[in-house]
Amino acid sequence: MSDEEKLVEALAIANEDRALLRTALADANRERNRARNEQRQTERWLRHLERSRSWKLTRPLRGASTAWRSLSRWMSARSERRV
Repeated sequence: MSDEEKLVEALAIANEDRALLRTALADANRERNRARNEQRQTERWLRHLERSRSWKLTRPLRGASTAWRSLSRWMSARSERRV
């Protein structure tokens, strides 16, 4: 195989690799855009939820629940230390 034939073959392989990379890049861009859209939708949903009346009305319950879990963990850790 001559040097010219080797170069032509190497160029063909490089072109195939470039085509594969372009396809992979296009796929990655589509996936990124899909993830961004999903993130925007989730953020809109969360903003809507946080502005809702039910979210505002249940705030004291969520606070009490958080305090209860914290106290439970503290009591559990304390009892484990005694053993």
